This record gives sequence, C-alpha cells and structure tokens, in this order.
Amino acid sequence: MFERIKKISRIWKMLGRTYDAAETTRHNRKHWAKADGADADALIEPRLSTLRNRARYEIRNNSIAKGIVLTYTNEVVGSGPRLLMQTGNAGFDDEIESGFEAWAKNPDAAGLLDLGAMLRLMVYQLLECGEAIFVSQNGPAAGNVKLKYLMIEPDRLATPLGMDPEKVRQGIEVDDLGRPLFYYFLKRHPGSAYMGSTLGENSCNKIPAARVIHVFRKERPGQTRGVPWLTPSLPLFAQLRRYTLAMIRAAETAANISGVVQTNSPDVMVADVADLDAIEMEANSFLTMPAGWGAEQFKAENPTATYKEFREQIIGETGRPLNMPLNVTAANSAGYNFASGRMDRLSFEKEKAVVRDWIGGIVIDRILGGFIAEYSNLPASRLYFPIVQYSHAWAWPGAEHVDEAKSATAKKTRLETGDTTYADECAAAGKDWKKVFIQRAKENELAEELGLPLPHSSPSPVKTENEDDEKDDEEKDDEEKDDEEKDEKVA
Repeated sequence: MFERIKKISRIWKMLGRTYDAAETTRHNRKHWAKADGADADALIEPRLSTLRNRARYEIRNNSIAKGIVLTYTNEVVGSGPRLLMQTGNAGFDDEIESGFEAWAKNPDAAGLLDLGAMLRLMVYQLLECGEAIFVSQNGPAAGNVKLKYLMIEPDRLATPLGMDPEKVRQGIEVDDLGRPLFYYFLKRHPGSAYMGSTLGENSCNKIPAARVIHVFRKERPGQTRGVPWLTPSLPLFAQLRRYTLAMIRAAETAANISGVVQTNSPDVMVADVADLDAIEMEANSFLTMPAGWGAEQFKAENPTATYKEFREQIIGETGRPLNMPLNVTAANSAGYNFASGRMDRLSFEKEKAVVRDWIGGIVIDRILGGFIAEYSNLPASRLYFPIVQYSHAWAWPGAEHVDEAKSATAKKTRLETGDTTYADECAAAGKDWKKVFIQRAKENELAEELGLPLPHSSPSPVKTENEDDEKDDEEKDDEEKDDEEKDEKVA
C-alpha cells in the first residue's frame, strides 16, 4: 500500500511539470478547441477551396485587399527581371541574352502573356490561391523557338475518382519519397458552366511532372498544396468592412431626422394609436404636436474618435503576413519622417529579395533551362557547352529612392571606397553594367567628336610609387637650392 501511494505521488509530480501554454482551463478551452495534430495535407485539403474562394471574394470587393495584392505584385516583380549571362565570353553572353529577351517578350511564348506579365500573374495567384502552375508545351514557333509556358488555375488540379489517395495526393501522383511524378488537371475549370458532374479518369489530363512548374510556399514538411498567402488576413478584412459599414450607418442615423413620438397624457388610450406607425415629417420646418404629445430624436452613439486608430491597426495587421509595413500597406506615409519611412521598409525589402531569389531558382531558372535546351538545337545557334556551365544572374527592377541626391552620393562613396562594384550597383537598378559601359563609351566618343562638354567629371589620376618618389626628389632638390642661396647671402 505504501509503495502504491509513493507511485501515485510520483505520477502527480510528473503531471505537474508542464508548460503554462499547454494548460487547458475553463478560460482558454474555447480558444484552443480547434487546435489539432493533423498533418499538412489533412489540414489543407478539406479547406483549400473555401480559403481560395474567400480570398478571391475579398480581393474583388475590398479595396484594401486589392491594393495590397497589386502593391506586393508590382514591388516584387515590376516589369520583370533581365537576364545577365556571366560566362566571360561577351559574344556568347550577348547571343543568349538577346535571344532569351526576344523570346520572353513574345506573348505567344507564355500563353498570351510575356514573361513579366506571367510572373506578375504568378505572384497574384500566390496571394489569392497560394499556388501557381506552369505547364510547358510545344506550339507555333516564336522566334524559331517552339517552347511555350501556359498557366493553369490551381482549381483544376484534382484527383480522378477511383485512384489511390496514398499515391495521388490532391491531384499529384507521387513516388515513395513523395516526389511528384504526374499531375492530373481537369479539362475544364470546376466552376465552368460547361463542367461535367464526374471526376472520372477521362475528365482529366495526365501531365508528367517534368513539364510542370508547381509554385507554392511550403510551411510544413510533406505539404503537397499551398494555401493563399492572405489567409491570416481574411478575418481582418471582414472586420474592417463591418466596422466601416457600422460607422456609416451610425453617421446616416445621426444625419437623418428620426425619433419617437410619445405622450404621458392619461386621456390617450392604447387603441387610439397604431403600433409602430411611421409619420412623415417635413424637412427644414418646426412641427406642432397635439396636447400632451412630444417628440424625441434618436441619438446615434458613434465612437468616431477611435475609427482612425482602429482602421490603421487593422490595415497594419493585414500586411504582416507579407512583411509589408503600414505605410506600404496603406499607401500613406503622412505620419512618417524620411528616416522612419525608409527604416520601416527594411523588412519588406528583405521580403522582396527572398521572394525574388526563390522565384528565380524554382521558376525562371527552369524556364531559362528549357529555352536554352531548345535554342541550342537551332541551326544558327553557337551554344556548344552543357547547360550547367551557363553562369548567369537576374537583374530585377531597382527601388526608386525618394532623395536622388543622397542616393547618388552614397553610390559614389561606395564605389570610391571599394565597398561595391559597378556590376552590383547596376544590378540593383535593374541594369546590365556591360551595356551601361558600352553606352557611356559611345556617348563619350560622340561628345568628344562634337566638342560637347561631358556631364560627368573624369576620374582623378592615380599616383604611382615612382611619381611619389620623383616628387620627393624634386622637393629635396628645392630645399638644397634654398640652402645654397642662404649661404651665399650670408657670405
């Protein structure tokens, strides 16, 4: 009996060792009621369609949500990146860059969109749907290159009936390690008026994974599909709209002449007055009331003083999942000075850099690889090396600086101190340093030919060690000559 009591005592001590956040009490039970241990796919699959539909609804009807999506898309992608080949062979690099640029700007190469427009649509889809899908195909030649990339809405990715859900996960057939093998796309959008009622095998197209670029942000290992990036902000958008509508209704009530007519007269019987009867009142006039009757206007209790603060807090929270500061989310820097406005953007600039690098690695590099693989087979091509040897980079559009003078001074200082290079500075502005140098040389040559002054100063000459030694010798000779002249005067 004594041993049993000791064992129970040890168990109670072990149960007492816990985290405060793991305690379930009557105060927090409702808050944590929906916390579960489902894996990523079990959590996402039954709710993905609802999340997409609600995100689309808010973006269609909420100006703040629409503005956030457009701002984020334009900031991250802009007009699209430029290819900078870095093999060291100028002629070879120029051939690849010019060929890819001509192909990428051809609308036929990207399913009626050029590369920049296609990337903007991709980011828009990530915010709205959580996924973006590209499928490569061959079509009519666009500049002798038949390769095309067509975007498909994620709603069309579905598992045909009768297939093993362990092997085909939400429309994606995987191997034993979870790597995609095939994608199953509905022949029509499930929301189409022409969509059939069956999801049988004949209703889907089976596409090899090698032809598909499936873009989504993985937040958990084993995750097969993505959720809209705006998901945490959806309840906030709804709250903001409800609060705004409530403020409008309260203001309208206060502006209108509305109230109640009442009397305490003992001579009035209940049967003499109709319940909830409405009385038309003439505007801009005083009214007389029957004896014993009075009128009282409704008072609209409206917390107008807190509306601005509430609105700013909600808008600021909606941008947090995207690392967008309040002045970017609201497109308003009225309460900022120059330093604080730029400082608040630092986290967003890092977000842009990370997303651009991610897009470059999983999307644009694959598109470039597909282009080079086909371009190298053209008769006029000079590509003789394996694709893995094609060193390259992507120059994204640079961020505009509010104070151009300070920006130019900072660039000059960095270049003079050796903290940066012309290649880095040009890449930050979305330019190719080689083309900038070539253009400057042409302008300098033409300006010299026409006798025009150049807008930029020539670099100061660099002193060599020999020049310094010669200057020291000259100064020494001058000192000796001065000494001889002094001696002659004394003599």
